[in-house]
Amino acid sequence: MGLRATAWKYVLVGGLCIVGAYFAIPSANGQTVVYSALGTASVVCILVGIHLNRPKDRLGWYFLALAGGCFTLGDDAWTVYDAVLHLSVPFPSFADALYLAGYPFLFAGVLRLTRNPNRSVRREDNADAAIVSMGALAISWHVLMNSYVHDTTLTTFGMLVNLAYPMMDIALVFLVCRTLLFRESRQPFHKLLAVAMLTMFVADFIYDLLVLQNRYTSGNAVDALFLIEYVIIGVAALHPSVAAGSSEAEDGEIIGSGEEASVRHRMPVVILAGFIPPSILVLTASLGLSANVLVIASLCIAVFGVICLRMIWLIDRIDGQTLELKKNEDYLRHMAFHDELTGLPNRALLSERVGQALASVTRSGRSVALCFGDLDGFKTINDTLGHHVGDAVLVKVGTLLESIVRPEDTVARIGGDEFAILMVDVVNPDDAVDFAGRIVTFLHEAVEFEGSQAGISISVGVALADSATPVEKLFSEADAAMHEAKSNRRSHVEVFESSMRARLVERLEFTSRFRGSLERSEFFLDFQPIFSLGDRTLRGFEALVRWHHPTIGLVSPLDFVPVAEETGFIVPLGRWILFAACEQLAALNALTDESLTVAVNLSRRQLVSHLLVDNVRAALALTGVRPDQLILEITESVLMENPEQVLSALTELRALGIRISVDDFGTGYSSLSHLQRFPADVLKIDKSFVDQLNVSEPAGSAMVTSIIGLAHNLSLEVVAEGIERQDQFERLIELGCDYGQGYLMARPLDRRQSEALVEASRGAVVAP
Repeated sequence: MGLRATAWKYVLVGGLCIVGAYFAIPSANGQTVVYSALGTASVVCILVGIHLNRPKDRLGWYFLALAGGCFTLGDDAWTVYDAVLHLSVPFPSFADALYLAGYPFLFAGVLRLTRNPNRSVRREDNADAAIVSMGALAISWHVLMNSYVHDTTLTTFGMLVNLAYPMMDIALVFLVCRTLLFRESRQPFHKLLAVAMLTMFVADFIYDLLVLQNRYTSGNAVDALFLIEYVIIGVAALHPSVAAGSSEAEDGEIIGSGEEASVRHRMPVVILAGFIPPSILVLTASLGLSANVLVIASLCIAVFGVICLRMIWLIDRIDGQTLELKKNEDYLRHMAFHDELTGLPNRALLSERVGQALASVTRSGRSVALCFGDLDGFKTINDTLGHHVGDAVLVKVGTLLESIVRPEDTVARIGGDEFAILMVDVVNPDDAVDFAGRIVTFLHEAVEFEGSQAGISISVGVALADSATPVEKLFSEADAAMHEAKSNRRSHVEVFESSMRARLVERLEFTSRFRGSLERSEFFLDFQPIFSLGDRTLRGFEALVRWHHPTIGLVSPLDFVPVAEETGFIVPLGRWILFAACEQLAALNALTDESLTVAVNLSRRQLVSHLLVDNVRAALALTGVRPDQLILEITESVLMENPEQVLSALTELRALGIRISVDDFGTGYSSLSHLQRFPADVLKIDKSFVDQLNVSEPAGSAMVTSIIGLAHNLSLEVVAEGIERQDQFERLIELGCDYGQGYLMARPLDRRQSEALVEASRGAVVAP
């Protein structure tokens, strides 16, 4: 690695020292040996560089080695004529054949080593290189080539050979400009090649000029340029940058500002070269000098033609860039006003269209309706099936909404799972409400994926406005109505009323108060005792969460639980309840030999959380509570909301030995076929049915009788809630109800009171 990194430096220093020593050698033969040796060393350096650096394009370097070999053999052939055979070198000679044979290899090597795999050379690059080359050709023709054409001492073949050298040099100028000078060179070896090629061009031109004037002798200063070109070629091949080749990442960077900067930097050279042919005509005519007017004038026309072509190509490119820029601007404008996932208008565009609609109703005398819809159950899908499925649902919902609105209306996606529908020129407000109802029904029936019902529905809030309503106020009212619809019940429509704003503010206040409430220990549990109705003994407790806020005091669960469920705070709160309930049950178990139970309510969000089972395991392990002593309660509505997901979660919990209770049974679906699918252990009869129990009126007991009979047929235990009267208690015993809870037997108790009840109930029975 050390040699590879430093070899080029030693060759550069050593080569330049040898060039300097060349002129210190007194004998012509000695100089000839050094000259030939340095040319051979250049070829050796190329081959060594290929071995050390292992470039991606070795063929290009082999072409350069062949070119160097031809040039060196040409030098050797010249030496044989002059020093060995002591003959005047004929013209043309075998040396000329070798020299000229080296140029194609040189061109091929430079072309391969400077090509860009990521970008074709632009037409303007070729045009600029052609202009510079024609400027160089004008000078070369006027100074050298015109003399060759009119030299009567030369045969036709000799004239062509003489012309071939400057023509090759002109081609070299074109190649160097096109592939090296007029591009942003990415690698150091590119720059070294450019220096070497330009040095060779200058050396050839001076040499030809000296030969034409019969002033060239061996050891002339021009030899230094040829020797330096050999050294630089060798240094380029040994440079470590050869291993990298043309970096694709860097090649890509020249497109854009870097490339345009390169164009600006080369323009003075191109302009100067373009003025050379006409300048020669003007100067020679002014000074009375001879010139081949036909050739130089032809070059003037050719330069003018290339310039015209360049301007046409430049205009085409600018037009293309302008079109591309317009496409980019259109794309950015579209992205600024549209949702990336669904392609629907976003909130910004919706706001603009709402403003236009409000302005137009001034003339029509009609109203504008804005419907905000929030997908129910969407987070569950995202959490359980993955975001790719959630994205597919959002796209499908957007497509469905667009399919049922009028052409003049607007469907927008304004948030994660929130959509909006703007209805313009609403004649009758009831039409907007009816349409919102159609949205609810349509989505509930249509959204399916992966062969099963998605569990997706939508809650819609509707706000109506006239021209005097500000845009943001209409947005706020639609948002408030949507939250009201979502908090009341799913798949529901609410029309904005002023009282909703206050409730929305209240929910926002609740959300802010939730932050840090668990850390500040603001929540606590009460325990509702559950008794066996047959022997009237204490069997367990139901954990009831309570919240005592430091500034507003005790907050009703009816107020904060729905907001906690809506915001997702119910998940960490539910985890805390689970651990706190198991901890209290462990303390109660230490006071009695009875196997008490504790019932803990599970929310919808907890039930679909992938952390639920782990949390239950952790709570049992940390507190020492047996799995069969923990009862997890879910409401009938949650049970039926996402049946497949609920079944999977309950089955996994049941496998741990946890008991499952269905709360509020009879208030929802009350479907035996559904109930048979789920691994339930307990049914709880809702208080609304217990309230109807009356010994003297058997009809009031019909529902309770049916529930108890259904449960026992399915080998389920039954718990009656809200027992507050003696006749209810007695009637439940008659009907065979297993357990009961209610104020008649005991009110919810705090931690200390529940412990006192356990101690007092050892061996005792309840006296209702």
